[in-house]
Amino acid sequence: EIEFLARHVAMLRGDLVIEVEARVRDGGDGRLALKGRVRVTAPRTAYVFPGQGVQATGMGMEAYARSAAARRVWDEADALCRDSLGFSLLTVVRENPVEMRVGAEIHRHDQGVLFLTQFTQVAMAVLAIAQVAELRESGCFQEDAIFCGHSVGEYSALGAVTDALPLAAVVECVYHRGLTMQT
Repeated sequence: EIEFLARHVAMLRGDLVIEVEARVRDGGDGRLALKGRVRVTAPRTAYVFPGQGVQATGMGMEAYARSAAARRVWDEADALCRDSLGFSLLTVVRENPVEMRVGAEIHRHDQGVLFLTQFTQVAMAVLAIAQVAELRESGCFQEDAIFCGHSVGEYSALGAVTDALPLAAVVECVYHRGLTMQT
């Protein structure tokens, strides 16, 4: 009688790493007959980044709490927003105040400023970049996957998956894009 045991032990660039053991049952704990490790290729994956409409207060904050990579992205983006744009992205996402002062202007929205396009687009893009950073950190991101985005999601895709747009460029670009669209 042979007993097989398979355990998922790791992720490697989106693939599963499985350890397998076979033990011959001979009345005791079982004599080890086979031990191996196999890498199971993940199915073809596409990463699709949405446009506006899926924003919500607190989005991405669970990942902020659990992932050092996601936290670094959010913290860097918040510092960029504070230093060059005059607002705290983390305040927008965590608290979603109905009113926010940016420079001499006061921005208002009855559902909170996260629903004003200039803030929505920054939050959406940073969320995507943080999510991909967390996937990479855990070994779950498939580097050869197809990716695309709709509207602001195009910027999210480029910033999250490629090196074509660094975080600072994405934040600045989508803020001004959103501000133009809002006005």
